[in-house]
Amino acid sequence: MDSDLFAAAISGNKKILKMRHAVTGVETQLTPTKNTVLHLASESGEAACVEQILIKYADLLCKTNSKGETALHVAVRGGHLKVVRVLLDYAKKASSSDKSKKDVHLQLIRMLNEEQESALHEAVRYDHVEIVKFLIEKDPEDEHSPNKHHMSPLYLATLKGHVASVNAVFANCKQPPGIKTTDKGPDGRTLLHAAVMSGSTECVRCIVRQNLNLTIEKDNNGWTALHYAAYFNFSGIIKDITDEKKYVAYETDKTAERTALHIAAQLGKLAALAHRDALNKDSLTPLDLVRGRYCESGSEQEKVQNLLEQIGAVQNLNLKNTLDMYKPLPRQNATDERLEITRKLSRTRMFIVAFIATITLAIAANLINLPGGNMYQDSRVI
Repeated sequence: MDSDLFAAAISGNKKILKMRHAVTGVETQLTPTKNTVLHLASESGEAACVEQILIKYADLLCKTNSKGETALHVAVRGGHLKVVRVLLDYAKKASSSDKSKKDVHLQLIRMLNEEQESALHEAVRYDHVEIVKFLIEKDPEDEHSPNKHHMSPLYLATLKGHVASVNAVFANCKQPPGIKTTDKGPDGRTLLHAAVMSGSTECVRCIVRQNLNLTIEKDNNGWTALHYAAYFNFSGIIKDITDEKKYVAYETDKTAERTALHIAAQLGKLAALAHRDALNKDSLTPLDLVRGRYCESGSEQEKVQNLLEQIGAVQNLNLKNTLDMYKPLPRQNATDERLEITRKLSRTRMFIVAFIATITLAIAANLINLPGGNMYQDSRVI
């Protein structure tokens, strides 16, 4: 591209642009990355210059650079709302004046770059909320397809933790993509998985309000959103999720059948479960429960016992009357079939213990407010 033309485009010098038109042919001038003069003016936020270029070189409107980006993509990325308005207003006028150019403004909004991303992807990525609203207002019927990484604009906004953009999409889209339990992002993750991964409590609450059932949805590895909250040690998010769906705490993954408590314990991330020595109505800690008769298999019992010991849980050594509970159940000569049944039963009971431990710890940390008070104050399981 001619150096003077380049300077004129990024500085908004309309006079030089007019002069260069007679000599160089502005519409054919490109940078090494194939940006047109319209790309440069749009990226610089020069709305008046953009308007002048479009009057003379309308064909540049949908031209793409080496990354497949239109001038709208680069204007949105820079947060230049005035330029975005000029581009789309001109596109709509082009549709009105030329019937062969139907819905040019909609085509421009929906054009995808090499990452299969629309202008709305760029708007939410950089949290340009007013542009998000404007783009959706101009094209409320768009289904907002996911990019090559399986992320819709809403998923991307959620993953970034951009609460304002997330709320803008929900408020302005007729059918926000990704809110159904069947809508999946990368690796089968839902919007709630993305919200948890962002670390934004507000995003989590926003998504849960839209679809509570996402709390029990699993990704391709069998992880719920609670697994991710435990993995990243987000105590506030753990509270929000368990407040809504308490029993998600004992959902297990596919590979190792681990609950969220297992994940937290293995990684030593227990800020959310700090009161691991909490006592129930029988004055038993979670470790006391594990050392009792909750596992018929010694190996399974040891797994849970080691799990709690590793995270610093202690046995209530002052309770001598609990010692009888720690006698192992007698083993019997049994068939292979019976042993397999026993193993399955033991594994199930191990997860029940893990769940009891999770709830006990969370209650003690004031993370879960169960209706009717402490679950150990009543013989019924809530």
